[in-house]
Amino acid sequence: MPRLNRVLTMTAACAIGATALIATPAVATAAPAPGLQINEVESSGGVPGDWIEFTNTAATAITLDGWVVKDNKDDSNYAFPAGTVVEPGAFLVVEEEQLGFGLGKEDSVRLFDPTAALADEYSWTGHAVNTYGVTADRTGWAETTESTKGAANVFTAPEVPETPGEIRINEVDSQPADWVEFFNPGTEALDISGYEIRDNSDDHRWQFLPGTSIAAGEFLVVEESTIGLVGGVEAAFRDPIGIGSADEIRLFDDAGTLIDRSGTWSGHPVIGGDSLAATLARCPDGEGPFVLANITKGAVNDCVLPNLAINEIESNGDATDWVEVVNLEPTAVDLSGWTLMDDDPVGHADQTTPLPAGTILEPGAYFVFDQNVDFVFGLGNGDTVTVRNAAGTTVAQHAYAAHAEGVLARCPDGTGEFADAAISTKGLRNACGNPVRINEVESDGGSPDDWIELVNPTATTLDVSGIVVKDDDDTHAYAIPAGTTIAAGGYLVIERAALGFGLGGGDTVRLFEGDALLDSTTWGEGHPATTWGRCPDATGAFAATSESTRAPPTCAPARSPSARGPARPTSPCSTRRRRSSRTARASTPRSPPTARSSGLSTTAPARSGSSPSPLTVPSRSSTVGRTASAHASRRTRRTPLRPAPTPRASRSTAPVPSMSAWSATTA
Repeated sequence: MPRLNRVLTMTAACAIGATALIATPAVATAAPAPGLQINEVESSGGVPGDWIEFTNTAATAITLDGWVVKDNKDDSNYAFPAGTVVEPGAFLVVEEEQLGFGLGKEDSVRLFDPTAALADEYSWTGHAVNTYGVTADRTGWAETTESTKGAANVFTAPEVPETPGEIRINEVDSQPADWVEFFNPGTEALDISGYEIRDNSDDHRWQFLPGTSIAAGEFLVVEESTIGLVGGVEAAFRDPIGIGSADEIRLFDDAGTLIDRSGTWSGHPVIGGDSLAATLARCPDGEGPFVLANITKGAVNDCVLPNLAINEIESNGDATDWVEVVNLEPTAVDLSGWTLMDDDPVGHADQTTPLPAGTILEPGAYFVFDQNVDFVFGLGNGDTVTVRNAAGTTVAQHAYAAHAEGVLARCPDGTGEFADAAISTKGLRNACGNPVRINEVESDGGSPDDWIELVNPTATTLDVSGIVVKDDDDTHAYAIPAGTTIAAGGYLVIERAALGFGLGGGDTVRLFEGDALLDSTTWGEGHPATTWGRCPDATGAFAATSESTRAPPTCAPARSPSARGPARPTSPCSTRRRRSSRTARASTPRSPPTARSSGLSTTAPARSGSSPSPLTVPSRSSTVGRTASAHASRRTRRTPLRPAPTPRASRSTAPVPSMSAWSATTA
């Protein structure tokens, strides 16, 4: 047998003792046949690094000539030195230095015999706090309570502290039968003689009989026919109390002190249209608010988790990492106490902040868990995102293999598969389909009239042919001509002359790709004081801009809308009026539509039923349909050393350049 240095450690035979199985994110295969087996794994940098422990479960010694160890990649492998022998019951440790490769937080260890057959394997999806090890009966794997390199695995069951008995309302059925379930979460029995149940009326009272107790960990059900005391006289529970569709259950101790209540509800619980299968219950038992649940009378509760979906993930490239969720329920969901976690729930346990009380997510609304507000850790290049309710139960989870080039987003929202979307829509509907977005809207007669500005938020030229623009009337529809493109980061302005319809006070602009709605924005009653635009461009929330020049809105960056309470407001754009007041502008006579450029095409005639010519829109400063003086004004604004901007009033009279002249101007 060859001499083994510190890299290979042989230990005398010993019994492998373990009793408790601890929850772990790892996944293991069925127990292998007796022989050389993987016994313990350190994947998170032990002493001096990662290591793998093997043991011989056979009755005879095993020579390891030709045996090979691999992780989850076939090009990472280690062959045991010729002549290595493992005695029955002995342990053999191979350390990272000898392996030639390390073990990741989502990895595997595979053991192959001399015939290249898989003899044993173990996989995990996150580092263990200590190590992963095989249990004593070798039927499963679990996280060990201490690293036992070269020795028997240790799993110490956590001590359960002694707690006095208590009673909690646990489950309520209001239709078709009325009953209330109670639960004792303590480790001791509790005498509940004289404890009293009331519904939402203090006139409806029922007491437990003398000598009634609830054992530790016991579920106690009070049925309609259960006998108790009403005014000192024995009576069935149904006599004073009938649980209604809008009601509440309250519990008082023998001194008349309120000790627990269910909270009120406004309708009988129903699952799939069936009230027979539904109750209101707490999950876990005895804790948290009452929610819709499957009926589990006298047993552990089975709550129905709200239909909330992870909708968009930003893990790289934004100012912060963030995770957006959407409420797919027909009713609001209370997010109070909810948290976000990555793939390291132990190491990052103190780096997540529960959402404040009163955080409510309305049906169809979006909520964003934001880094440095709701969590401190970063989302990795390959990670798992988990949304947990106040009780720590996983409501939604998504694992991804690598950062997205843009963001990971579902299309359609909430139900589709995740894909790499070109632009983020933090707190908004996802950018499914063509990523073109509405950026700014003039609805009150600009220069020369109403207009809609679109933006290409991507880093490549975007074809917008066939995109349909509508206001709030489906009969008002304008299809962008074939061959129309917007340069990377560029803008396209469509004027009223091309649209064929104007925009009103309290109106909407919508973009469609076929039947799919790509983007929309709505402003309230009346026209915005200036224009209605995104701040910042392409990705921000819409608000009234402080200047209407078809240039980037001059306003503070706005935080995306969310379901956070008043403590987390958005930052709206400035509401300052534009430099030239609406009154002054209104006094300037407007030219009739036939005298204006016809929208997208600078060479097309005034709108007379013919469609505009296709074109390519190069950049923000070369917006089609803009006059030469207006163009010069914008270029000057961005380059202060050039001549001063042309006054706004001159835009209505400046000539429209030809395509060749426009190209020369923008070169």
